[in-house]
Formats: sequence, C-alpha cells, structure tokens
Amino acid sequence: MYKKRLLLLCALALTQCRNYSHTHSDWQLGPFINAGMKPVMISGTGGPEPDNTDNAAVIRKDDKFYMLYRNPGSHISLAFSDNGTTWTSYSHNPVLSADYDEDLSGRGMENPRLVVYQKVYYVYYTTRDGLCVATSTDLINWTNHGTALGRKIYNGAVLMNPGNKAVKLDSQFVMYSSTASGPVISYSRDLIHWEIQNVEFDLPEKYKPAEICMALTDYHENGDHIILFLRNTVPGRALISKRDPQKIIQYSEDAFLIPGSGEPTGRPVAETWAAIMKHKGKWWLWYKDTDLAIHLATTEE
Repeated sequence: MYKKRLLLLCALALTQCRNYSHTHSDWQLGPFINAGMKPVMISGTGGPEPDNTDNAAVIRKDDKFYMLYRNPGSHISLAFSDNGTTWTSYSHNPVLSADYDEDLSGRGMENPRLVVYQKVYYVYYTTRDGLCVATSTDLINWTNHGTALGRKIYNGAVLMNPGNKAVKLDSQFVMYSSTASGPVISYSRDLIHWEIQNVEFDLPEKYKPAEICMALTDYHENGDHIILFLRNTVPGRALISKRDPQKIIQYSEDAFLIPGSGEPTGRPVAETWAAIMKHKGKWWLWYKDTDLAIHLATTEE
C-alpha cells in the first residue's frame, strides 16, 4: 500500500512539473542588472544608432568580445570590444554581404547567431532563402555554406554551453528555429547540414509564432536543463530536459531585468534577447531594448 501511494505521488509530481510555471525557479538565471540602461556604442559607424546594433550576436575570442550585427544595408558587420559595452567597428566591414537583385532589393541578412566548436565559428542568419550558415576561424574571413534550412525557417539557435560552444546530444548537434506556425527542432552531425524534425511545441498562444533567440545548457552542476530564450509580444524562457529536447516542461515570464535601483521588470524594457555568455564568474546578457538598440546586463549567478 505504501509503495502504491509513493508511486502515485511521484506520478502526480511529474505531471505537475510539466505544467507551465510562472514562479521563479533556479533554472531561469538572473535577475540581470543594468545600472546605466545605455545602449552599447559602436564607434566608427556614427554612434549608437538603432540600425548599427540591431540583431547582434556576441562571442569571445583571444580575450576580446566580438559582435556580429546587421548594418544599415542589411549586411553583417563586425565590431570588437574589451569590456562588452564600448565597441570599435572593423575597418573593412561588412564581413558577410547580402545578395540583391531588382526584385528583392532591400531584403538582406538579419538575426545572426554565433557558436564555436573545435576553434571554428559558425554564424546562422536569416535571408530571403531561409536560414543560412557561414564558418570562420578568425571571425573576420567567412566561408558561406548557403542555406542550412529552407524558406520560411529563420532565427536559428544552436544548443550551446555558457562559453558559446555548440553542445552535442546523443552525438548530434541540436538547433531550435522559428516558422510561421511555431518553433521547430533540427539535428546535425557537422553544424552545416541539418535535418528538420516535425515536432509541435506546446506554447502559449501569445508565443505563436515564437522568435527563437538562444538555447543554453550546462549552466548548472547537474547539466540536465536547457533554457530556450524566445519572444513574441513579450520575452520569455522555456525549460527543456536534455533527455527530451523536443518537449517544453516549464515556462516563465518572470522578471529578469533590474534597471539600476528599480524593481525587476520583464517588459517593456527588453524587446528581445540577443546573446548570453558566462565570463569571469558573471552572466553577460545582451538584449534589444524598446529603443531598438542593444544593451548589456549582468548577474552574479
């Protein structure tokens, strides 16, 4: 009788943990603190104009921060920084150029996402042809490999660790991306060729369609969690188990940002997530604010 009751309680607890949660849990990270609330500055491009820092991706190499961002011409440009806030643009930008023709003028590259694996850097970006991928060993000279996933698929977020290294699950890399009907998941063995899986994610209606921003794992000692950073009308986070990367088990819109000495807020301060990493014992989070510029916030956790 005792064993049956124990099994029943365990089953009930498992069912409850799979429901969406609006209670702050240790899996969420944060809250993050932005004392100045000033946008990042990229010198050499006319200052921190919205077009200069929109759609940014950040990674570290050789003790420096590197940012790929969409420039006013919808190409992808590069900037360097020692502190993650004040940036200097690369003198020979753009590092990736969009292809135009008369019928598709003005539709270029956007939403770059960066990961590294075995000293090779991979950037995934959205074009009119779908989700594309390029590789580099120095973040300056890039080899374009063309379309990774076809039309109507965009915002590719490869599963990564706190150092922005791509992580394998069962000998395969995992990528979450967006479609008009909702998020999708894809798998790859080389980070270039991807196979999409037809999986329907259980999301609240206001996150359909959802913009997939980042997918993070190995940020806790047990290493069993995945945080999926996403947005539609508001930014949110979803908890996924590495044992089943195709199923969301918790969801949160809890406040994640403290603007200086004020109260924590989740909206409308942050428009969307841009990049995250752990560096010198702190989490560094870049996000696009409602002023359409990129900001930096940190947390000790």
